[in-house]
Amino acid sequence: MSNSFAPFSIAETASSATNHSSLPFLSEFLDLVVKDNAAVNCLAFYAFGTQRRSQESCVIFSPLARIVSLVAAIAISTTSGASWPHRNGQKARVRFLATSTLVRGTWGRSEDTCLAEVTFTSESDPLLVRLVDSYPNEAPPISGAALTSTSGTTFWLRRSTDCDRPYREMVLRTEPGDPQAILHERLSYQPQLARTHEPNQALPCYRTVRP
Repeated sequence: MSNSFAPFSIAETASSATNHSSLPFLSEFLDLVVKDNAAVNCLAFYAFGTQRRSQESCVIFSPLARIVSLVAAIAISTTSGASWPHRNGQKARVRFLATSTLVRGTWGRSEDTCLAEVTFTSESDPLLVRLVDSYPNEAPPISGAALTSTSGTTFWLRRSTDCDRPYREMVLRTEPGDPQAILHERLSYQPQLARTHEPNQALPCYRTVRP
């Protein structure tokens, strides 16, 4: 049975990748499925736009082309995400006012909800918000220093209308940074607000954007 060959070019999909940190990973994967060092180097360097001449190309089996294309896309996506971790968020100054609910477990994701004041620019007034911090179970929560800072801490936030709630539905359990917030006991805490908030007024919800 004769094997069909197809020219394989991923320069167009990878031309924007300027960070070559994923190059060893791609080259290592290719080495497992391509027993030709020249082809491995050609494909790996082509994927990250480092080919010496634009007219150079690689030719490999068609089924393998699909596999390599997928791996290259994953590697480039990972590199791009690491370079711009906050591309979907807004930079803001956050001052925490109260801890609402803490969802922790031995698997899955953790989710901490707080009442906070958010300032997006130095000229804007603070905005009272429901702040949700969702993160992998193995990652640390927001530090106590950030939770208790009176001047606020810089975070990247993303607006999320699906978690908006009326102020009256916001369960406030402890002051920010209180270790008792993790306990299952019924707790209650009322922070000092700069101005009165109507019980039925909706609190806009923002989610933290972690690196």
